[in-house]
Amino acid sequence: MNHFVINGIEKPAPISPDSKFQDLVKYINQKMVNDRNLVSSLKVNGVEVTETDENALGGVRISDIESVEVNFTSPRELAEETLQILVAFTYRLSELSAEVAVAGTPDEKQFQKLINGLQTLIEVISTVKQVLRVGLLQPVNLLQADLLSIVKDMVDVRESKDGLYLRDLLTIHLPENLKNWQETGVPALIRARDS
Repeated sequence: MNHFVINGIEKPAPISPDSKFQDLVKYINQKMVNDRNLVSSLKVNGVEVTETDENALGGVRISDIESVEVNFTSPRELAEETLQILVAFTYRLSELSAEVAVAGTPDEKQFQKLINGLQTLIEVISTVKQVLRVGLLQPVNLLQADLLSIVKDMVDVRESKDGLYLRDLLTIHLPENLKNWQETGVPALIRARDS
């Protein structure tokens, strides 16, 4: 490896050239990642690496790689970036909800995609609240509880095959909750971050 770069600054390689790429990734995760530093991107030879790429590159010797660039970010910075993305994500979930509702009897794959997206939203909101140390924030907590309830009802109703209630959840309750996230919930998190 000719170049090992951390946040734009070239550093000496932390492991021997005979080591494998998987050893470098393990070193980064064990020695460099902590409560204040998370890996935000990893590039090999100028190309950002996905988890699949990491696995494929695992056995490649470090000496056969031209460059590795690691960018770190703090959890707070990552949470703040995530807040900016949440509004767009809730719009996409609203669109997906409408697509699933229009289908009449929802396609299982589309329905599962919507449920997975909603679960991701719930997890992201919980993580952002924790990282930003947002305690009791009434509108956010109410929206979060409502969203959890809607997702639970969607799964339960899907299993019971109550098409009318499922349609209400997909066309009324869920879109209303997502709109409230866009107009009230995310802005409240942003204000809490700034205070």
